[in-house]
Amino acid sequence: MPNIKTVERYFNILLNISFEYYQDALDTTFFKGDIELDETLLFREKKSKAKHRSYQLGKIWVFGIRKRLSKEFLIIPVVSRTEEKLHSIILKYVSLDSTLYTDCYSAYVNNKVFPKESKLVHYGYSHQFVNHTEEFVSQIFPQIHTNTVERLWKELKKDVKMKHTRHKYLLHIGRFVFMRSLEREKQLRYIAKKLNIST
Repeated sequence: MPNIKTVERYFNILLNISFEYYQDALDTTFFKGDIELDETLLFREKKSKAKHRSYQLGKIWVFGIRKRLSKEFLIIPVVSRTEEKLHSIILKYVSLDSTLYTDCYSAYVNNKVFPKESKLVHYGYSHQFVNHTEEFVSQIFPQIHTNTVERLWKELKKDVKMKHTRHKYLLHIGRFVFMRSLEREKQLRYIAKKLNIST
């Protein structure tokens, strides 16, 4: 039976290979179709309990893109959730002839007018949104919701918090994307290729 250091070494190898896959996905993924968008707070700001360390661990936000009726998704860490930043991500990763589904966060929707207006349609997107202060699925049009990407957040948060991965969260996001984007056989082929092992 391998000792703990050997297990840790192989686990770190897997983390690094998974992260390579994730970086490739960030460079090459492009979505088209029915796409759900959302952002979530992965870790809240925390103060140090040590008196000689007054610094805080900052908030960590991630932005998610998920295509309906498929396994396609992408998770992108973001420093801020400004309209400019989120729009630039959407334009980079989502085809203009797609239909977007979001909540009514102010980066996506102008909430200061009645009725509310999309801030994304002028790019060429079709944009449907639901007001989460009133409902999570539109009672009139039940296809308007963000439940698919919300489930993604539930899975991700459970995964990273079980492993206490705040300081190495990027590596574990990469592993999460790798494990859930590829079927087991494709995972093994990808790992074998990176390790130069014949299959």
